[in-house]
Order: sequence, then structure tokens, then C-alpha cells
Amino acid sequence: MRHDIDALVHPVLMDPRQMVDLDIYELHPPIERVEFKGEPRQAPNRAFDVQHTRLELTLDEGQGEVAGRATITLRPFVGGLREIELDAAQMNFSRVVVKNGRATPETSRFKTHGDRIRIALDRECRESELLTVVLDYKCRPKAGLYFIRPDQFYPDRPNQVWSQGADQDNHHWFPCFDHPNDKMTSELILTVRENQTALSNGRLVSVKHNKKNRTKTFHWSQEQPHSSYLVSLAVGDYAEIKDSYKGRPVRYYVYRDRVKDAPALFGKTPKMIRYFSKLFGFEYPYPKYDQVLVSEFPFGAMENTTATTISDRALLDRHAARDVSNQDLVAHELAHQWWGNVVTCKDWSHAWLNEGFATYAEALFTEHERGWDEARFSLIREYISYIHEDRGRYRRPIVSNKYIYPIELFDRHTYQKGALVVDMLRFVLGDEAFFKTIRHFLKKFQWQNVETDDLRRAIEEVTGQNLDWFFQQWLHKAGYPEFVVTQSYDRRQKLLRLTVQQAQQTDALTPVFRTPVDIEIITREGARVHRVTIERGEQDFFFSVESEPLAVNFDRGNRILKSLSFDRPKEDLLHLLRKSDDATARLRAARELAAFPGDDVIAALGEAVASDKFWGVRVAAAAALGEIGGESALSVLIESYGRARDNRVRRACVWAAGAFKKNESAHSFLERALDNDESLFVQATAIRALGNVGRDGVFDTITRALVRETYQDVIRLAVFDALVFMKERRGIDVAMEWSEAGRSQSARVGAIVALGSLAKEHREERERVMKRLTEALKDQTHSVRAAAIRALGHTDDPSAIALLREAERTEVISQLKLAAHRAVERLEELKQKSSPAVPH
Repeated sequence: MRHDIDALVHPVLMDPRQMVDLDIYELHPPIERVEFKGEPRQAPNRAFDVQHTRLELTLDEGQGEVAGRATITLRPFVGGLREIELDAAQMNFSRVVVKNGRATPETSRFKTHGDRIRIALDRECRESELLTVVLDYKCRPKAGLYFIRPDQFYPDRPNQVWSQGADQDNHHWFPCFDHPNDKMTSELILTVRENQTALSNGRLVSVKHNKKNRTKTFHWSQEQPHSSYLVSLAVGDYAEIKDSYKGRPVRYYVYRDRVKDAPALFGKTPKMIRYFSKLFGFEYPYPKYDQVLVSEFPFGAMENTTATTISDRALLDRHAARDVSNQDLVAHELAHQWWGNVVTCKDWSHAWLNEGFATYAEALFTEHERGWDEARFSLIREYISYIHEDRGRYRRPIVSNKYIYPIELFDRHTYQKGALVVDMLRFVLGDEAFFKTIRHFLKKFQWQNVETDDLRRAIEEVTGQNLDWFFQQWLHKAGYPEFVVTQSYDRRQKLLRLTVQQAQQTDALTPVFRTPVDIEIITREGARVHRVTIERGEQDFFFSVESEPLAVNFDRGNRILKSLSFDRPKEDLLHLLRKSDDATARLRAARELAAFPGDDVIAALGEAVASDKFWGVRVAAAAALGEIGGESALSVLIESYGRARDNRVRRACVWAAGAFKKNESAHSFLERALDNDESLFVQATAIRALGNVGRDGVFDTITRALVRETYQDVIRLAVFDALVFMKERRGIDVAMEWSEAGRSQSARVGAIVALGSLAKEHREERERVMKRLTEALKDQTHSVRAAAIRALGHTDDPSAIALLREAERTEVISQLKLAAHRAVERLEELKQKSSPAVPH
């Protein structure tokens, strides 16, 4: 048994929303880490404290232009200030004035340097003297503010304008101090067409109608301080759905033809506000909460203060809603109103304080709504997502000030591992001390910027505990313990011995870990939980036990981030699967039983698929049957599929059937599932499974599904994944066709990504594929350009390096610059490995 792969790392346990462009039959992802590079960064020095920013804007949607006046009030920290420097990208300033209560010149002297404007003052200013800077400007933002409009290929695309400030992009549409370590109040005044709504942060002061011009002017005021990246703007033609929380407006802005689908996504928002207010011990502090859908958003959502922007991809239709829910996205962004907005990381190296806590809040609301087992399973999914990054991309400390672009830190180490670390902190402290600590932390640092050590000190203030060891290993170091556990029982002495070894390779980055672990020992007399502390590379633990254990459950509740290799007898695993009240133990037992092919195990797994009280265990048992293989296991799977009413369990049965390579029965079963199952995601899994089974006729079967219009092209994306699995040359023709402008945007993105992988397999096709990818690099839609960058990195073709370097140089959007940079690094490494060694 391999110690470095935990049995819980399995693709069928992942959220189906995360399975696009993933080889779902790669059960043991190889370690392909690269060094996480970068220069040490720190929060920039501040010569002044911004007090308030007022923006008065006019938008030219046709030209993608902003004409505005920014009025910024600020105070110097110390006397002697002679120059004000602000972040401002590619702006043309027609007038800049600094007012200081004295005679004010008509204009002030200023110079623009790269992405900054430097304004000369006519004298040295005193400490805390209030200055007002007025800047009249125009710009055509290439990032930060996006103009979405129809064109010849996409005539039904909505007219929208929306902002996305994180990490540091708002200075592309208004001058500001564009770093998180400053907080200000803000106002936004914007005139739009009479059929449009303009949304921004805070309280709606007024809406003024101009009937002659057929316009409306919205005036928004945010009176609680926030960082500049949280300033928001969203303009579009929306239906407004009104809700409330304790008399405060809670509103959802959706497309007029999708009103009926909105309650499934947004309906629990007031309940979430009430729950988080109580749990965090800090009443929701803002005058309202809005959520607005936008098209072509690069992320799932963004937690702008009081005004969350959400990708319209999150709005499910009736068919997709049978399989998945995006309420976790709503909970995450709402939680940010405390974790990120009330308290804000001082710089991006501490972004886990924003994102780790918001991600963990998803599990907290799941625990509140649907129970402990569901919450634990949601964290297992976060664990699987993190492990794929740790093994397949890089390993880094959560708190790291070394990076090339700040967006690099918004990764699975920050979100998923961050959430798991918060959960372990809760485990170490206990619920009472944990929640008391986070309430103290929020109240103490409200409206301030924080760093990781502030949380450590807050724990000490509340509990008296020094958790420096915890913060050092989980936040300032990297990796996780790889536990190898063995057990033996001495009948004469009635003594159980557990040997726990930490088998991870230790170095300057990855330490030997210290952690408490709950060990449950189950005997005929009952079950007892022992908490032990593991703190050395190898330790023995002895437990007095009256009779030989029926099973040992190491890390009850799966509270520790780890990989676990525990060589237990089959009988112990069967006992856990059938009898344990810990769903995570039953789930792990089901997965580990895949190593014991036999009729008794197949029967037990079949029983679990049919009747375990938690659906996650039923899914894991189906996956194990697929790994066992053989006609008996396949028969049980097909029978289990027919009985299962839960879409998630049927999806697991379909995945498992896909593991039966070249099997006629599996092929026929999967075709029936594709044609007849009511679940969109079961059908998509059937397509991927058919691609993996690989029998004759599969190509025609799956490509026929391309005609189907579904939510976010779930079916078409599955087809492109299956074509990559199959590696057939004909797949290139299909992907070329669907990568053309005019095809649905999500399908086009999937086709472009597939082209990169298929070109790697068929060198004779690279020339025409490279031509298409080069064209896509120039597309006006950032998601298409991002797909082209990924595809070029997948080609393994050194000729793509020059294209990718040019993309990194010319792109303004930071996540695209980063994607190009990493693709170049990967191709350069492959090129170096394939080059013959030069003799000395």
C-alpha cells in the first residue's frame, strides 16, 4: 500500500463542478511538483491615509471608455509630505487639483509614470492635515472594469459593465491606492440609460430620473471603511428581487427571463446572514446586501462590500439543479463581508485570513443546514482539491510573501488548505474556545488590516494557549504528515500497540508535524476514543484493551490534514463499513476494501451502495467496486444503479463502469445511462466513462451528444474530455469545429483546451492547431484567451514558448499573465529534459 496517496483522494468523490478538464480515471496523481518561485514582497509603505473616495463617472459603452472625476481626501502620516503618488493605469488626466484649505491653484503639477500618477504639492504638508485631490480623467480600461456587449458572433450577449478589483485591478478605472492595507469610505455617482440599473457599495442615497435624456443617475454611499479592491460597479438591465434581513434590504439582480431560477440560488441569503451574525458574534454591519449576476465573469464571484458580483454560470436551470447546488458560493461570498471586509488581510501573503475562513464558512453553514456528515464530506472534497495542486503543481506555505503576481496566492493552498487549517484549529481548541476566539478577533480588529500573527495572539488572549507550533507548521511551513500506521495486539497482556510513522520527506519546507489525533478503538465491549499527540517521526502508542479490537478508527471524524496508510485486516474494514457511526470511517473503509477482491467484499460494498445512510459512503462503495473489477462487481454496479434514486450514487456507478476497459457489458450499460438517465451530470459522466472504456463505436456515440444544449455545456465539455481520453485523431476535427467564434462560449473554451492535449498526441496536426490557438490568443473574450494559453501549455511544443511569452508581456489581466508564465516554465522544463546532454 502506498503511503503517499490517501484512499480518500479519488475523483468520484469530487464535486462534479470541479471535474471538467480532469482525467477522472487517474486514481493516483503522480508527483509533478515545480518550485513555487518569486521575489519577496511586502505591503507597500503608505505616506498618507486615504479617508474617502468619491467617483462621478460617465460610461461610453460603445467605446469602452470611462470619463470621470475622482475626489480623494487623505491625511499625511507625518509632516513634510511634498508629493502624492496614486495608482492609475493608462489614464489621461485633463485636470488635477490639490485643495488644502488655502488658496487653491487651478491645476497642480503632475506626471504619470507607468501605472502611477505623481502629484507635486506647493508646500510641505503637516501631519494629519486634510488634503483633497480632485482628478478629472478618461481611460479605456483593459482590466478592472469590463464592457460586455453583443457582436456579430454573439448577438444575444447582454449589455453590461462590471468591475473586478481583486487583486489589484481597480486602478485601471479610477485612481486610488490600490493595495489592501488601506481603508476608506466611498461614494459612486453614475448616470446610465433608463432601462439600466447601476449598483455599487453601501447605501443608495438617491436615484434621479432625467426623462428628457432617458437616463437615471444613481448615487451610492459606503459609510463603513473598506479597501480599494472592494469598490464595485455593475450596470445592466436587471429584474430586482426584493428580500430583507431585520429591515435591511437584501436584493438579487437577475436576468429578466431567469427570475424563476433565482430562489434556488439566493433564497437562503437572509437565513445565512442571521446564522453568520450569531456564529461570528458580530451583527451584519452594513445597510444592505446585494447580489448581481454578470456575464463572462472570470471567477465564481467577488465579495465587494455589500454588493457581491456573481457569475451568471452560478444560476442553475431546473435540470442542473437536480445534481448540484451553488449555495456554497453564496455562503462563501457572504462570509467575506466579515472575513475580508470587516477585517482585511494587510497584504496578499495573508490572504488565507480572507479566503480560508470564507471557505470554511461554507462547511459551517452546511453543518448548520444539513448536518455533521455533510460538512465533513464537504471538507474531504476541499482536501482532494488541495492535494491535486500539492502533488501536480507545487507545494508552498500558506503564508508566503514570495510570488511573481499576487493572483498566484489565490490558489488551493489559500482556499482549500486554508479552510482545512481553520477546521484543525477548531479541533485543537475545541468549539467553545474556537468560536470565542474568532468573535474576539473580529471585534478587536474590526475595520482594520490584519496579519496571521494577529490571529495567533488573539488565541492566546482568549484561551491562554501558545499555538506558535501550530502556526509554524501549518501556515509558515508546507505539506502535511504522511502517516503510516501499523497495529498489533498482545492477547496475554491485553495491550494494543499502534506504531505511527511520519513517512513524508522532510526538508526546509516540510517538517515533522505535531498534532493531536483522536483514535477510536472498537471492541466487543464497545467503543472508546483516545486523544494522543503525535510529534515525532515515529512513535508507539499502547492502549489497554480487554479483547482484540474489532476495528481501529485512526483520526475519528477525519479532523487532520494528512495522507493515511493503515494496513488493516479486511475484517476490520468490513466491521467499520457496516457498523461505524462515523461516516468518514465508513467512507475510508469502503475505499480501502478495493484492495480485497472477493465475493464477501463485493457483497458488502453492494450492500453499502444500496443502504448506507450517508450518500457519500454509497458513492465511495460504488467506486471501490469499479476498482475491484470483474463480472461480479460489474453486475452489482449495474444492479445498484437501477435501484439508486440519488443522482450522485448513480453517477458513481456510471464512473465505476467506465473503469471496465473494452468491456461490452459496461459499454452497453453506459450507453443506456447516457440515453435514459434524467440527471445531466450522470449523462456527462457516462460520456467520459465511454471514452475510457474505449470500445468500437464510442466516437460516434459521444459526438452525437454535441447537438444537445445544456446548462453551461456540461454535455459538450464531457465530450471534449472523452475525446482527449481516447486520443483519436478525429477528435481534432471536432474540436477545431467547436473552437470557432460563434459557438457557445463555454463549449468553445472546452474545445480549445482539448486541442492542446490532442495536438500533443498527433504531431502531424500541430500546424493547424497552433494556427487556431494563435488566433484565440487575440480573442476579445478573456476566457477564450485563457483557454488558448492553457492549450498551448498542453501541446508540449517548444514553439509555443514565444507565443506564451508575448501573451505574458501584452496581457493586462493578472490571471492570464500568470497562466502564460507558468505555461512557459513548464515548456522550458520539458525542453530542457528532452535536450541531449552537452559533454564537458
